[in-house]
Amino acid sequence: MQAEPFDRLTRMLATRGSRRRALGGIVGGVIAGGLGLRQPGTATAATYTEDEIKQIIREAADRYKQPRRDMLRVAYCESRYDPRAYNPSGPYYGLFQFLQSTFDTTPYADRNIYNPKANARAAAWMWSVGRRGEWACQ
Repeated sequence: MQAEPFDRLTRMLATRGSRRRALGGIVGGVIAGGLGLRQPGTATAATYTEDEIKQIIREAADRYKQPRRDMLRVAYCESRYDPRAYNPSGPYYGLFQFLQSTFDTTPYADRNIYNPKANARAAAWMWSVGRRGEWACQ
């Protein structure tokens, strides 16, 4: 492991709010690797505060004229606002826990599925075209 990512991981593990996210990313990556599951690209290098993630979701909701409160609720239920969330049972990726095949049907298919702006905008776009029911969380 290179020094810089290792140092960043150490800082994340030491930070109370980021500990679960860091461990979840590690465990998800190990499980996915061990099962041979495809993880698209890599998680975005940038780290975001919860407030920044909420603002990204609000902006996506506004862009597609969707209810902010509903989008915030669904994102929290799906990923606890973690843009690097990974669930191998789908597998599901990112803030709104997209299947890669579903994400590929959005105007954001050319973006990294872990990018919180692309993930939130893809979800808001889907809602705007009548596909809100595709989420387990409502």
